[in-house]
Amino acid sequence: MVSSPADGDGVLPLSWQLRQVRERLCLSQEDLAARTGLSVRTIRNIESGRVAVPRPASLRLLRGIIDEAAVIPPTSAPKIS
Repeated sequence: MVSSPADGDGVLPLSWQLRQVRERLCLSQEDLAARTGLSVRTIRNIESGRVAVPRPASLRLLRGIIDEAAVIPPTSAPKIS
């Protein structure tokens, strides 16, 4: 993994966190969109930082994926390129 871009308060941007979660689960943006019901464009915009604060409904849809990634040991999922 690359170093984290935490801000001065140690908070990681959602864009960085979402990409790390997606890669940890070996999902493409298309796969993540299909699993959450969000559009690929929404996933891409969040990951690129164009959407810094997604809609609450989008965050609820992403929460399940984030929770899933939290229970997977870091070494069990291969890194995708």
